Amino acid sequence: MAALEDPAIDAVFIMVPDHLHRLVAEEAFRAKKHVFLEKPVATTTADGKAIAAAWLASGRILQLGYVLRWAPFYQAVRNVIRQSRLGPIRVISLSEQLSVAHGASFLRRWHANTGQSSSLIVHKSCHDLDLVCWLLDSRPRVVGSLGGLSTFHRPAPAPFCSQCPVRPDCPYADTGLHENRTAAERANPSAYGLDRCVFRLDDRIVDNQVVSFELESGTRGTYYLAMQGPRRSERRITLIGDAARLDGVFEDGQFTIAYTDPNCEPIVWSTKGRKLSGHGGGDVSSVISFFNACVGRSSPPIKTVEDAIAGLVFAASAEQSRTSHQMVTLEDNDFRANQT
Repeated sequence: MAALEDPAIDAVFIMVPDHLHRLVAEEAFRAKKHVFLEKPVATTTADGKAIAAAWLASGRILQLGYVLRWAPFYQAVRNVIRQSRLGPIRVISLSEQLSVAHGASFLRRWHANTGQSSSLIVHKSCHDLDLVCWLLDSRPRVVGSLGGLSTFHRPAPAPFCSQCPVRPDCPYADTGLHENRTAAERANPSAYGLDRCVFRLDDRIVDNQVVSFELESGTRGTYYLAMQGPRRSERRITLIGDAARLDGVFEDGQFTIAYTDPNCEPIVWSTKGRKLSGHGGGDVSSVISFFNACVGRSSPPIKTVEDAIAGLVFAASAEQSRTSHQMVTLEDNDFRANQT
């Protein structure tokens, strides 16, 4: 961690595996660095609270890798809600369906090790569960969840894709997705364990999970994550209010609002014609927001402990419910930093 000892470095990006977030983030805040911390905040709520406490003590800027908050699509959805154009929100539904290649990649990378990623709902879906809290300015009160490893829970035809007789016909074969491999790794991925078969019985992360919840605002909702997408990875959102219903697809950059009043024409919002970077423009915008806050050009992007850890608490509660087969009720203390 030599960078943390360099007084010329004011800000750091923490992008180590999830289980190391607390170790590095606490050191960074003790060194009085501004921190951009990749999502999830941590693998456990205890670690998340400890990071929040270190952040508060440092007086520095914290930005989180919840880049979807900065995507124009979700910014526009939030504005619709804040303008009360839907009326009181009664139901919210979100989903993320991963393409088969994207989903399978998690089962051969370090994410499949629950000691490093905790669970897929924490590592991946904290994005979406954080969005629920951020969009509706509320936090979960009751959370329930069911899920499991269904598609990929069967014996492997071979240890590695390079050795597999069914590879030509397997939609889950290794493609190196989301990896920047060296020449040696590309030439022989099996030597580095990079193309291991996704059909194994030792995985503990799920390939599908459903979450139901009630927020403190009274809004009820659902979220599901599935690895069985036939074409592309896709996020969908539906909001149902007394006055209107909003339906949108993030990858299309478009949502529609249909009003209960038959005299009101439907509205279509779209990013068509705009050139947006990764995560629908959220990647670049979130980094710019961080840098601007670090130099005092804008207010801090994360202002409260609750704002920082709500997505983690939400996701961890869903995983607790899935593994215990019990509903989880959350209290005020669940959203507070550890006492120092």
